[in-house]
Amino acid sequence: MSYSSTFTSPIPFVYVGIDTHTENYTMAAVVNQMSPAGEIITLDLIPPRKLGPAVKNVLRFIGDCKKAVNRECHVICGYEAGLFGYGLYRKLMAANVDCMVIAPSSLKKSSRDKKFKNDYIDSRALANAMAKSECISIYVPDEEDESIFRYIRMRDDHQDMVKVTKQRITAFVHQMGFHYNQGATWTQKHVNWIMSLPLSELNKETLSEYMTTLLTLQQKLEDLDVRIKSFAMQKKYAANVNKLRCFLGIEYGFALRLIVTIGDFKRFPTAGHFASFLGLTPTEHSSNEDGNYGSISKAGNIVLRKKLIEAVWSGFSRGRPGYKSRALRKRQEGCCASDIHYADKANRRLRVRFRDKIMKGKNSNVAATAVAREFSGFIWGMMTGHTADVIRKKA
Repeated sequence: MSYSSTFTSPIPFVYVGIDTHTENYTMAAVVNQMSPAGEIITLDLIPPRKLGPAVKNVLRFIGDCKKAVNRECHVICGYEAGLFGYGLYRKLMAANVDCMVIAPSSLKKSSRDKKFKNDYIDSRALANAMAKSECISIYVPDEEDESIFRYIRMRDDHQDMVKVTKQRITAFVHQMGFHYNQGATWTQKHVNWIMSLPLSELNKETLSEYMTTLLTLQQKLEDLDVRIKSFAMQKKYAANVNKLRCFLGIEYGFALRLIVTIGDFKRFPTAGHFASFLGLTPTEHSSNEDGNYGSISKAGNIVLRKKLIEAVWSGFSRGRPGYKSRALRKRQEGCCASDIHYADKANRRLRVRFRDKIMKGKNSNVAATAVAREFSGFIWGMMTGHTADVIRKKA
């Protein structure tokens, strides 16, 4: 490993890879240089350095890099997306330092890289990946979008707590030797059955505490949904939220989640690119002209994919194709006529698609996933203004 201090050709870019931890930042810097043979090679600029987790230390390291180049240069920093979010990115950009948040899945790692691993190796690998354009930067939302996204995620945590509490109540009832077999669970009938069980005084008290916790969490969940609806109706989001609510299966929470997570839908050139981002693209193992497709890649945003499939179940797994409920008509009031027409086309088609796949013997989960992929295309079309094109291709 060599560190170069003299250069024979202009060096416009310095790439700084930052391996972030709560205790320290490990930084490495590389530059692209023209070799005597006329090839572009990547050289280490200065030795990697491990400093405290503060922006001032990153800026000091960048200053040393500029001194090593000893001429005007352009510095680009990068670190992997993860626990640290976008705070470092925003601080560096505020200090007029270009920064990118790198998708971990875009970094190529050999088996040797996985065996020999430390912070210095990781930071240099990040710098090299940026210098060779072998990584992909992720979309960074603005601070308001990120704050709302975190609020929605907090709401999901409460929903998980509701689910866990229900499981604990069910387990407690089973331990007492009672099993409910009168239909769907957690209906009012099921709750009345639970509360009427002949238990000892102490066991009744235990069950009562469980049920109180459940009711408290459910009320909290309702309050959070009201708050999220108020976010969705803000001027910044209302127009796009109302567009998305023209589709079956999409309510305020999911519409707002899509908007604050995706940001600009136009950053996806086609509907297929958007489906790939959601991990809904089928895997392929083909040879010559034979196409062999497998399950979806699951390589994208797992939360949005899950919520989209849930929307398919709630919106398209039942109901007559072409039928519009009063609730849907109410949601579409005030929306552009072309958007309503486009959403109606999508709603009808996707209901037909779901029904046809089930009639052909497809597993219901496979059918829902396939419809979700097509649904993502309609969502992309709505949010990018490609409504006419998508209707013409899919009608």
